[in-house]
Amino acid sequence: MGISAKWDTLIVGVGASGLQCGVRLAEAGQKVLILEARNRAGGRIHTFTDKQTGYNLEAGAEFIHGRLPHTFRWVEKLHLSVSAVTGKTIRLLPDASSPSPSREAAWKKFHEILAGLRHDTTLHAFLNTYFPGESYADFRQELLRFAMGYDAADPERVSMLALRDEWEQEEGPNYRIGRAPHLQASGYGAMIYGMVAQFQQAGGKLLYAHPVRQVSLSSPAFVQVKAHFRQKILTYMADRVVITLPPGTFQKYGHKGISIEPGEDRIIQVMQQLGYGTATKIITLWKHPWWASRFAPDMGFLISQAPVPTWWTAYPNDWPVLTGWKGGPLPSGNTWPVIQKDAVIQSLVQISGLPAKILQKELLKYFIFDWYLDPFACGSYSYPVPGHQTLIKQLQAFFPHRLYFAGEAYYAHPPWGTVESALASGNEIATSILKT
Repeated sequence: MGISAKWDTLIVGVGASGLQCGVRLAEAGQKVLILEARNRAGGRIHTFTDKQTGYNLEAGAEFIHGRLPHTFRWVEKLHLSVSAVTGKTIRLLPDASSPSPSREAAWKKFHEILAGLRHDTTLHAFLNTYFPGESYADFRQELLRFAMGYDAADPERVSMLALRDEWEQEEGPNYRIGRAPHLQASGYGAMIYGMVAQFQQAGGKLLYAHPVRQVSLSSPAFVQVKAHFRQKILTYMADRVVITLPPGTFQKYGHKGISIEPGEDRIIQVMQQLGYGTATKIITLWKHPWWASRFAPDMGFLISQAPVPTWWTAYPNDWPVLTGWKGGPLPSGNTWPVIQKDAVIQSLVQISGLPAKILQKELLKYFIFDWYLDPFACGSYSYPVPGHQTLIKQLQAFFPHRLYFAGEAYYAHPPWGTVESALASGNEIATSILKT
């Protein structure tokens, strides 16, 4: 099918949401084209194989947080293997080993207030209202550290009602550390490329290395999309377009990014209001799993106050792999500290108590993935702000039946910021399109 052909639906981006939407539409008989800027599928899902060891490693999304319906539908359809994270969680935090009565009382008060919360507010405002003063300082820091580190959320912007829904659904902040099943040997990449195969078998067309630069809705007869490919500008036409770019790209590039005409100013204004954080993921490979003797042979997660605070092993696999994680909101000015090898070693020295020379001698190799620096992600994942659902409705209503937004950031329900929410969003948009 040539450039001049008109497609029923054109999807920008071949991540989880774009594939979920594309598979459903193609299987329903639509002519569907997906344009992807990268040379691979998956977006913020990126499984790669270390050639030296043969290990399948995850640069992006890694865990499945519970038995989630859309994710497990693909797991079962593609016959993928999923095993539970069963390792111990080591907490190198103040009072982590012997919680004080005051901390337990604070948690009890927190759950009681949270259960009765009716009007939305931010986490920062909530803590200042109900837990002020020096006596609650450590408790406030514990919650702020979790929201920033795991949810990549800005405490002054993140919705407290959304956090309540997330934490209660998953039995509190401790649920996510060490209890979520995850794809082991094959990783998320097997699911993504299984979805690609399903899409193509259903008649869908996928083009890599085609970054979209312009979407024009000026004509009532079709939507025109312009993409770059090998220094050429190619033009495509479709009845409708589904954009799966994360809000971070609109927040970082503004008018210099993808152009959507008309109405670009209104779209960027809404995108700027959405919550979106970032993260750096560090994968380290070692000669020996030194943490097994230092902490526990079955260590799963380690939580600390080091510069890179969160680490996890490959347990129950015996791979000598230790993965580090530093998440958080984008600071003012959209600057994010770049983590280098020195900061990695410094964190592990602080955590392990081992000399830097010993760690450097034991280290085989490392990979650092800074998702804010990724030009097509500009961050890690979203978090809801007060009024999140209203903002999503505004985006979808700008050009009804012609312009849609799909992705984890554009889903109005929990679990937010996950592969599951990306799949659910893609499915929701496909349902909406098929009803028109």
